[in-house]
Amino acid sequence: MDGEDAWIAWVRAQPLENIEYRRKIDAERIDLIAGIHPRHLAKPEEANARVAHRMGAAAVALGFPCEERVIETIASVRKAAPDARIVLSGFTNHENAGRLLALADGAFVGACFERCGRGGANEKDRVEAYMEIVRRVES
Repeated sequence: MDGEDAWIAWVRAQPLENIEYRRKIDAERIDLIAGIHPRHLAKPEEANARVAHRMGAAAVALGFPCEERVIETIASVRKAAPDARIVLSGFTNHENAGRLLALADGAFVGACFERCGRGGANEKDRVEAYMEIVRRVES
């Protein structure tokens, strides 16, 4: 793999087995966020979002290095599964967070808090600056 999708790991999706396992361990009250990238499920994000939402996912997760692709995918998922919550699964930073969070329902954030990117120590001023962006989007 190379290019934009080089960061994606191969995953074998097993939604029915996951539902059965959640019941077995009495974890149905725990919300799940479903990754909907086509590499994981071999269908377009829109179809994966509909299925994930129908199967009980609390939200769907999507993320790409290309901001334009994220925006387009959010729009297509909103159209296909209007009630699904969307969580950004990475690739937000201080520059794009306001634009992307205005369209999504949340985000997993990490590297933009770290001194040297992935693997560095979180810096308080980076976290505070990001949270100020979040507060502006929420108001």
